[in-house]
Amino acid sequence: MVDSTIVQSIESILRSSRATESFKQAVRSLHSGDSGQPGGHINTNTGAPPVKVLRVALKILESLPGTAIEQISVNAVSGCSNFTGEAVLEPGGTRVSFNWDCAWRALEEDMRDPFGDPDQMKAAREYGYQCFETFEIIS
Repeated sequence: MVDSTIVQSIESILRSSRATESFKQAVRSLHSGDSGQPGGHINTNTGAPPVKVLRVALKILESLPGTAIEQISVNAVSGCSNFTGEAVLEPGGTRVSFNWDCAWRALEEDMRDPFGDPDQMKAAREYGYQCFETFEIIS
């Protein structure tokens, strides 16, 4: 079942963005779980989890609403709690460096599991794409 709050949030971000309609549709496809590369508009390295790529795309759209994005290429490494790498936006070649880390967010919010460890799953659920420890436009 799809959480309607998440869909509303995504749609709000997409409405505010100058990204192309085909890129916005690729984001929707990624969110809905369509397999494969969404129309060539969102490209990733092998093994990149779609949900983590979606989080990067949403953060980019939210952070750069005035940028006319046609395509992004994400090259990142996925760990248990993190997704670290770089994204390149086209046209223009804008580069973004990032580290999405739900364990970091859990520590920041003092979310603990019953064993006293950072509750990564709860942080990822509650904060979604807002678990970026770093997100920097580098060029």
